[in-house]
Amino acid sequence: MSNVGTLPHSSLPHRAGPDYEIYVMNAYGTGVRRCTQSRGRNTSPKWSPDGKRISFDHASQGECDIFVIDAPQK
Repeated sequence: MSNVGTLPHSSLPHRAGPDYEIYVMNAYGTGVRRCTQSRGRNTSPKWSPDGKRISFDHASQGECDIFVIDAPQK
């Protein structure tokens, strides 16, 4: 699977709360797909070299971790 032209993105918090989520979209900003849904801040998304996973920082309640998830299917 190739993710060429697909960008990982961290959202800004919305009015409902302080959470940040990870999304992917194409280079034109269309085809948006949400990858995470959790309490806290999911930031700094990066593709794995093979394009199959996304790593990101997750911060919640004073703790910070690094997570790796499978990339969404096209």
